[in-house]
Amino acid sequence: MLRPILILGLCAGLHSAVADASQGKRNDPVTLSAKDRTSADLFEVRVFLPQTAIESTVDVGRVARPPSGGLLDTLIVYSLDDKKKILSKSLKDKAEHTIQPVRGVLSGFDVDALALTSSAKALATIDWLHAGTPALHKDMSYTGQPGENVAEISFRYDLSPDFSSIRVFADVRLARNNAVVFKQTVTSIVQLNKRSFEHDKNALLWSEDDGKRAKEAIVDSFRQMEQLIPIALNMTSADLNAFGNKNREQGFAAGYNGPIIKRGGLSPDDILIWSNGLLFLHVLP
Repeated sequence: MLRPILILGLCAGLHSAVADASQGKRNDPVTLSAKDRTSADLFEVRVFLPQTAIESTVDVGRVARPPSGGLLDTLIVYSLDDKKKILSKSLKDKAEHTIQPVRGVLSGFDVDALALTSSAKALATIDWLHAGTPALHKDMSYTGQPGENVAEISFRYDLSPDFSSIRVFADVRLARNNAVVFKQTVTSIVQLNKRSFEHDKNALLWSEDDGKRAKEAIVDSFRQMEQLIPIALNMTSADLNAFGNKNREQGFAAGYNGPIIKRGGLSPDDILIWSNGLLFLHVLP
């Protein structure tokens, strides 16, 4: 009796997950339609940055799952998942220890101001978007609250799992009459030039000279958002289709890959790719 019930539950969970993913895909347009770029209505601008310090991240990697789907295999999967959770906690504890020097030198560094300034400058360059004065929110529960015309930019920033890159993510969301008309995650990454395979050595590079590199990377990433966010909001479905052209050159950027949109920027080695959203990489000189 256990086997049918267990499998039925697993199938139901799988069906729910697939349905949710499908629904999310339909409800999250990554480009704006032409009609949504023509209104002169005033947009309320909400900027979110709940963090008080830079975050650490870990990469546990993939756990191979048995293919046959039997009850024994299911129990093995649960065992592997438990091991993955234990490994994840161990890696997270180590990452939290390694990141402390970087957090120390960034103490008091005003990232909130960078988030507000970059948001205001980014939206001000979009001629069809009548943006109000951005307001900073620390409470993420305020995201997605009703509003006739709302532009939301939710920022987060972290160190990559190998500590070689500082990354700033912006979840950009536009809503009209309480309906989401645009949602895209825009990413700006700054990577060490002379990076190490040893995480603590990379952390030391970010923290030395009173965090000069780390502060420069965060400032550069937010400044880059001033260009990336307008590009994202002005993208068309034709642009998106062009990114998917099988003959388009592919590029790699700090562990991400996707069609190349542009090379160069702050330096000749910089690259802008499409990786389920705009992603820009700058390598420090």
